[in-house]
Amino acid sequence: LCNTQAQVGVAPRQYSFMAFSNHKVAVTKRPTDYLLLGQATALGCMAGARKRAIAPGCTVYTSKMSLQEEAGLTVVAENASSAFVEVQVDMSDCSEMVSTRGSFIVQDTVAPGTRQVLIVVAPRHMATKYAMSMGLNYNAMSPGPAGHFPPIEESLYLTRMHEPMQIPVDPSRAMQDSMAF
Repeated sequence: LCNTQAQVGVAPRQYSFMAFSNHKVAVTKRPTDYLLLGQATALGCMAGARKRAIAPGCTVYTSKMSLQEEAGLTVVAENASSAFVEVQVDMSDCSEMVSTRGSFIVQDTVAPGTRQVLIVVAPRHMATKYAMSMGLNYNAMSPGPAGHFPPIEESLYLTRMHEPMQIPVDPSRAMQDSMAF
């Protein structure tokens, strides 16, 4: 994240690439695919995260991002159950931080069979001190429409990063689950 005082955004990055090849090498610029970024963020968070089962079949993952020092927090919800689960993340006590959702309080209804990046927070650009705290509430619900606050459509240009994603079906796991009965 690029956290300037004017806006939250993705900073233009410069890369150096060195290749030794007998063939011509071409480098092309591509626009960022924020849905792919969301998938990578979710998987990265889940790989090294703290897991918290909040309802049968529903898990919330929280992962501190770090480079050379702590750099923020990612929260992902995964709902493998057959019911809708409403998850509220309250990070309103954070100071000198920015959020990918444009708000520090998010409330999302996670549909069955989906995972979602709920929020990513990082220290504001040039912040010398910052504080981070998080509250988590949840409610298993009867089937109903998925709702999001703030609306995902309004979360700046990172909209697709926060869209619900289908949980991939692992055929070997599905077979083990079916044999358990």
